[in-house]
Amino acid sequence: MKEHERSLEGRVGLLTGAGRRVGAVVARGLHQKGMDLLIHYNSSEEPARELRDELCRLRDGSAEIVGAELLDENAPEVIVGALESFGGRLDLLVNNASTFFPTKIGETSREQWRSLLGVNLEAPYFLSQRVAPMLRETSGAIVNIADIY
Repeated sequence: MKEHERSLEGRVGLLTGAGRRVGAVVARGLHQKGMDLLIHYNSSEEPARELRDELCRLRDGSAEIVGAELLDENAPEVIVGALESFGGRLDLLVNNASTFFPTKIGETSREQWRSLLGVNLEAPYFLSQRVAPMLRETSGAIVNIADIY
């Protein structure tokens, strides 16, 4: 096996916004390489459940889900609580959750601005900060991505 094709068996990844689209594709790819996954969702509970069930049919107990509104300041604690219940290990955080909607100069409300910055910048920062000690223990990594469909 080539170095870049090595197994991720025994490692745990946390993916935000992974119920659909890019997040679900990344989850399937990491799972195929052997990684166990905690799949975060906000409003996509059913797709997240379906993805968890799909992955667990392939490898029993290898995926779990956690729901949290990333704009909530308690979201990092909710997510870390789920990680602890899932085994307490973390090797990879993929900050994938994002929000995008049209915002015209001169028409953007403060609420829209706060939502965009909150989900796309603030939430990944504070979640990364919260899980950094767990990642240090495993020499883990953080990957930040965004998707617009």
